[in-house]
Amino acid sequence: HDMRTPLTSILGAATTLQQADLAPEQAKQLTALIASQARYLADTTENILSIIRLESNQASQIAMDWQSPEELIGIATALYQSRGESLNLAVSIKDAELLIQGNANLLVQALVNLIDNAKQLHADTEPILIEVTQENNFINISVNDRGPSFDADFNADKIKKFSSTNSKGFGLGLSIVQAIVSLHQGLLSFKKREGAGACVVLSFPASVIHHRD
Repeated sequence: HDMRTPLTSILGAATTLQQADLAPEQAKQLTALIASQARYLADTTENILSIIRLESNQASQIAMDWQSPEELIGIATALYQSRGESLNLAVSIKDAELLIQGNANLLVQALVNLIDNAKQLHADTEPILIEVTQENNFINISVNDRGPSFDADFNADKIKKFSSTNSKGFGLGLSIVQAIVSLHQGLLSFKKREGAGACVVLSFPASVIHHRD
């Protein structure tokens, strides 16, 4: 269903463009529809490939280096700007000198997947909030929205590939985040946000945390 529906939309729009004498505005709308559905298919395909790579032996060959959470969030934000997508985001970082040992591309992908989920479910005019904090022996990166919250007993063990409460999604986003966090010796947790909404937390242990010199 998730692959067939956008393919049907693309085929229908392309056929109409070929056969009909359309006004420029109508043609523009159909072209935009094709582009958005093609991007959705590309993102879904990349998510499937990411799951395969992370669950294969290739994961052990991934290069790690010290990464700044502030810079990772900046890269994720820039991706939305490059796509021309609006992003109402607020960032709070308690200690900008903290570094995480990891793979920048994978950590950015985890952030983008969480931001995508938050964008789809966010039901408020206030920004989606990303917080970076250090608590005990962990550095936490949390993505907070004002959408529906998680059930009280929901945890990472209950994440299932290809299963999603979002009618537009394949259910791969959180599976990929979980695989990326596990690769970095971290934890993925879910909380009810104070007031209303959901909070997803990426936690990295002290063994992979370092202060910038």
